[in-house]
Amino acid sequence: RVYPAVSVFVLTSLIPLSHYLFVSKYDPVFSQYVNTMSDNSPNPYSFILGYGILGAAALYGAVIAWKKKDDKMFLLLAWLIAVPVLLYLPVSFQLHLSLGYHFPVVVLAVAGLTCIKFASEKRRILCFSAVLLISIPSSLTFMRRQVDDFRKYPLDYCLYNDDLKAFKWMDENIPESGVVVSALQTSMRIPAYTKCRVYAGHWHQTLNCANKLQEVRRFFTNTTGSDERKLFLRRNGIKYVYCGPFEKRLDGRTDLDKERCLKPAYKNESVTVYSVD
Repeated sequence: RVYPAVSVFVLTSLIPLSHYLFVSKYDPVFSQYVNTMSDNSPNPYSFILGYGILGAAALYGAVIAWKKKDDKMFLLLAWLIAVPVLLYLPVSFQLHLSLGYHFPVVVLAVAGLTCIKFASEKRRILCFSAVLLISIPSSLTFMRRQVDDFRKYPLDYCLYNDDLKAFKWMDENIPESGVVVSALQTSMRIPAYTKCRVYAGHWHQTLNCANKLQEVRRFFTNTTGSDERKLFLRRNGIKYVYCGPFEKRLDGRTDLDKERCLKPAYKNESVTVYSVD
């Protein structure tokens, strides 16, 4: 019973895989997107250390499930074994293949831990308390890094009210074909609040993102000449320029009102949206 089901599963899985390989080779846009989202897996030791006690418990649960010949656990066992192999296939998105891997690991870990027999209730509590204490430092370390990052870049985690007002105007007045250039912190939020497109947004959703972000930074730098700015806007089909708190942080002295190719289309206390003439 198992082998026909596995055969059907493998064959049906080959269909989307074949389509992916085809478009990644023959579709120029998609092939660039694949290169943009390149994420290679770290060495196996990093995964072993990362999963730690949870991974050991999952392996124990997998052994128990295998000995019991439990058909309900077959998919989880196959998932647990297949992903470590897939992580090192010669593709540019290795790390993305680990998405969802926590699910089989956690389920099998719980199955393994529930099968452990203790001499007394006290010993069971001590054992699980020790596991919890050992696991806490990694979580605290992650939280500390997030807090440190927020303290270092507090403005990256929030928007100003003036930004929201500008987004509302843009959504009501700029067509979907209107391409906007802005700083990364702004451009990652514009598509969520408006129907506009951005020149350089989320790094995994923007082709040649690193180069584009350098161009954006240069555009907003005060030392960049008017001719260079005008050429950049026309060459990339940009129709609107967003200049708010995040854009001003790129240089601190950005003054786009002097640019003859830009006309203010919307303005509030700290944000100006220019249309490209």
